[in-house]
Amino acid sequence: MIYTDDTIIAGLAEVRNNLPSLVVELKGGKVIITKRGQPVAVLQSYQKYKNLEALAEEQENQELLAIALEREKDAQWISQEEMEERIRDRLNKE
Repeated sequence: MIYTDDTIIAGLAEVRNNLPSLVVELKGGKVIITKRGQPVAVLQSYQKYKNLEALAEEQENQELLAIALEREKDAQWISQEEMEERIRDRLNKE
């Protein structure tokens, strides 16, 4: 295993044999799991995972807002009364 400030790099067999102690050692850091010397997975604390999920969700919300604002520029709005009239017209055609 290789230890840095907040990261442990360990082979899959090492992780399998030392999982309980690695979980205790996480403390906000991460374990990069390798297989044949190549990174294949990351083990991280639950709090760090939740923070990353929240960040990803916020990013997605910002992207969706930008799309909505762009579409709104070309939108043609109608009044509620006009919408109700259109609905009545469609229902009467059926």
